[in-house]
Amino acid sequence: MVFKEYNADKYIEIKIKHLKEQVEEQVNIGLELINLLDDPNATDIINEIHRQAEEKLYNDLASHSDTYLLDSEIIFISLVLIAMMYYDGNFYDHVGSVYSSLYEKFSPQKIEGRIRTILNCRRSQDEIKNNSRIINTVLTNTIVPSAFLPLFFDFIYDIYKLNLEYSISDNKNELYEDFKFIYDSLRSNILLDDDNIQINITKKSYKLIKSTKQLIINPNDTDEIIRLSIRVAEIIDKKVWNNEVVIKNPYLKSGYEKWASKIKEKREKKKIRKSSDFQSRWEPRYTLINNEIYIVPPIHKVKNIYDYRDIYIILKNGDEKIYSNYSPDIREIIGGYRVTPSKIHVNNPIGKITYILMSNKDVIYSSKNQLFRDYLVFDKNGNEIKNNTDYSGVATFCRKGPDNKFYLNNKMIKIGDTIPIGNVIFNFSSLLRPGIIGELYDNHFLIEEGTERQIPVYRQAKSLNFECESKYSRFDFIVNGQIKKQEEFKQTIIKSATSSKVSVDMENMPSGVYISEIYGWANGKRNKIFECHFAIDKELEAEVDEVDAESYLVYVRSSLMTESIIKEITISEFNDNWLYITCDGKKYNYFIPFEMDMYRIDSGKWMSFKDDIWIGDIRPDSVIEIYNFKYDAISMLTSTGMYIDETPKFETGTIYHRVKVGFLNSYKTNYDYISILFLVNGMAKNALWCYNKCIIDANKTSIIYNVHSNSLEITPKFHGKGNVFFTITDDNREVYKSQLVKNNVTNQIENLMSFVEYTITFYEKEKGLTLKKEKVLATYKQTIYAREDFVGRAFKIKDVYFDQLIQGNFIRKRYSFNTTYLKFVKMIDNDNFIGEIYAKTFKGDYIHDNINPVDVEICSDVIDGIIELSVTKDGDGLLMDFEHHGIKNTMDDSTATDIFSYSIAVQEEKNYE
Repeated sequence: MVFKEYNADKYIEIKIKHLKEQVEEQVNIGLELINLLDDPNATDIINEIHRQAEEKLYNDLASHSDTYLLDSEIIFISLVLIAMMYYDGNFYDHVGSVYSSLYEKFSPQKIEGRIRTILNCRRSQDEIKNNSRIINTVLTNTIVPSAFLPLFFDFIYDIYKLNLEYSISDNKNELYEDFKFIYDSLRSNILLDDDNIQINITKKSYKLIKSTKQLIINPNDTDEIIRLSIRVAEIIDKKVWNNEVVIKNPYLKSGYEKWASKIKEKREKKKIRKSSDFQSRWEPRYTLINNEIYIVPPIHKVKNIYDYRDIYIILKNGDEKIYSNYSPDIREIIGGYRVTPSKIHVNNPIGKITYILMSNKDVIYSSKNQLFRDYLVFDKNGNEIKNNTDYSGVATFCRKGPDNKFYLNNKMIKIGDTIPIGNVIFNFSSLLRPGIIGELYDNHFLIEEGTERQIPVYRQAKSLNFECESKYSRFDFIVNGQIKKQEEFKQTIIKSATSSKVSVDMENMPSGVYISEIYGWANGKRNKIFECHFAIDKELEAEVDEVDAESYLVYVRSSLMTESIIKEITISEFNDNWLYITCDGKKYNYFIPFEMDMYRIDSGKWMSFKDDIWIGDIRPDSVIEIYNFKYDAISMLTSTGMYIDETPKFETGTIYHRVKVGFLNSYKTNYDYISILFLVNGMAKNALWCYNKCIIDANKTSIIYNVHSNSLEITPKFHGKGNVFFTITDDNREVYKSQLVKNNVTNQIENLMSFVEYTITFYEKEKGLTLKKEKVLATYKQTIYAREDFVGRAFKIKDVYFDQLIQGNFIRKRYSFNTTYLKFVKMIDNDNFIGEIYAKTFKGDYIHDNINPVDVEICSDVIDGIIELSVTKDGDGLLMDFEHHGIKNTMDDSTATDIFSYSIAVQEEKNYE
């Protein structure tokens, strides 16, 4: 990690800053926290998170601040950590243990009501619509709480046996796709009515709590559970194959040890780790066995949307069917079927061979043009050799004859040989031109100040290879202007009738920047053959960590530098010439391809990937430059989910990748936005969105009534740069219209009436003079509840909570009322009131004169029409009356149960004034 080179305080500060940024962006932080627990400094970081969270809650509660939602990210992070490590069905007891000092100064009702208010503002629109528990907002961010992790291990263990066949792929993308297949298939069959998931093939029911199941159901959240599944599967793999299992992460360690203590691994004969070399799961390949050519098909995983009886395989050459198999090997796995085809003998592999897996008339998989060949070359093991590949040994050539049949012949090959095959020159070397053989740092280079030449950088240079005419009798090797003796740099020369292949040994060259020149001697004259510029940096270490969406922390240690560098880079201020070295009196700019996600349009300022593209900023000739070198291709989607076939060329460069985007203007009328997906090995790893119209982000737009300032605070979050405004209406009567609003800037509206449901509507106004009607972007409903307007109103007490002693432990229980009401009589301050308790009976209202008046403290904001309260008499809790399903009209019953807290339904009120 970069941070290991940083001082401890700064290290903790940056880690916390990054987590807060993730919370603000409403990114699931579960994996971030699990990875944090891998850190040697995890205890210090977690303690600091809890300290800051407790301090923030204390200051807000002590000051009766109206800004408790500001900077509340640290509280959310702390609560997720508490739930991740301690949640076992009970949450607030563990919160009380971590925030023990806070609970000594404030009532549990007040603290927990404030926490629920904060969590309520973190709920997504889907969670609000589905009326999910507020605690789920925390639990989904844990992915799987620690107490339930052993059960999750058991679930993944059966996946490991059935779907992965006791084998973990070294390819992370393959493993990711394995789990994605499973969760995509399970999604439609998962119910949220309990904490179980039923898998037919295993004939078992697995306990996954609802919040974990919710991650599977929502496709946008599945990534988190997939990545945790991969980590768990890798641990299980070590256990099964008796490899040493060393887990320092306390979360994973606890889950593993509890699972491993109960599991009994059977020594099954079928438990054989399969070689990934024989049969690919992704694409078919050719192989040569006993001078016969076969196609080895991929192993397919097919979702259970198909009937396995309808699955079959065909092979075509052009339009001609040359093979079919209507009964391939099909086995049921979790989520669907595994199809394992046998290798297919091919009488004539030359042509347009296509391998297809079908179900009735549906194509499940097609090799498309992957098997098209005009010729084939195999190594001594029967594996196909690609052109421009290093190889020496016996090679078998498969070529088409005059009679359109194919013929095989063998030839002994040395690295560097070239063989003509029809119109193609087949080269048995990856070196296509003279140069350095060694460990090259991809996309690393130096540029000398005042020049534009890019100098490649190697970890180690092994040799300098070149080919020249055979006329030269000897060669001079000159490095930085000095002729080197053959004792220093051994030369190997292989001569043929027409050419000489020369290799100069360079393994012992130290780090530095070099110009190497080769001269050949012939007939007493010296001729320059070629020169090359290169650098050797044997001790290069370069790492980057994301601080937040706008900045990165970069660490560089290099044998070309006198000291290491650690630097925080802000994207908006980024200059790609920031890293310089000096070598032999010359100054060089050192380009290192850090994985920093940033882009710029038409050579403008660099921007974060979280900054959307606005179509108004795109000209017909516009070009986007991408800094992150890991992306190797792009794909594009419309806002309706359709792929754009004519995707422009993704120009991969040595400094930036480029893509021409002027064509996006042709989509601005018909689509709200275009998604530009950035791929690595065919998988989408990141995306930019080009918005043609403004779109409100429903989950990040905040509409909150501030009970302290008596104002409605509206903070719009929208994509795009259009003209946005909003109106507030009451029963179709407009009571407020805003000016044009700024993105993510709070607007305060005062003088709205209490207990009135208002409609807030956002519009996008067309630019310029137009008769077009404003476009409605989003509509929200909001009811105002001013605290002073509670006076004179009575509300039904919906639920009360009390502690009941069960098997030696106090368990928090809920009891619902139907006829008991609380009247607000007098306001003391914003949170505290004098009230009266009464019950509705057939004979009229029964006033609790023996306990009235009571002290009422509001402990939360209005959440789903409910407010949490603490109600006491002279500091003591009121008493449960189970016989009459209400509250006792006395404080003198020593056998009665104290009521801990109350919730009232603000919609169910009666105005007495």
